[in-house]
Amino acid sequence: KQNLNIIKKALSNDDWETIQKTSHKMLPIMKMISSNEIVSILSEFETGEQDKRKGINLLELLKIQIRKAEDYLSLLKKNK
Repeated sequence: KQNLNIIKKALSNDDWETIQKTSHKMLPIMKMISSNEIVSILSEFETGEQDKRKGINLLELLKIQIRKAEDYLSLLKKNK
């Protein structure tokens, strides 16, 4: 969630350097969870892409991924 908020704020300020750095930090974990669409956008931002529409799409995809992770963790807690 922290990186989502960083990217959201950076997008609103056209702070592409922060988006590039945050994308670089997020790539390994997104590759591990096989989130291909997110990985594709992060890779583009990591190499300097500056597309606000892709950024907005990325935010929505990240929200979905976070929701899935939270649902999964909640299910694990219930099954303890």
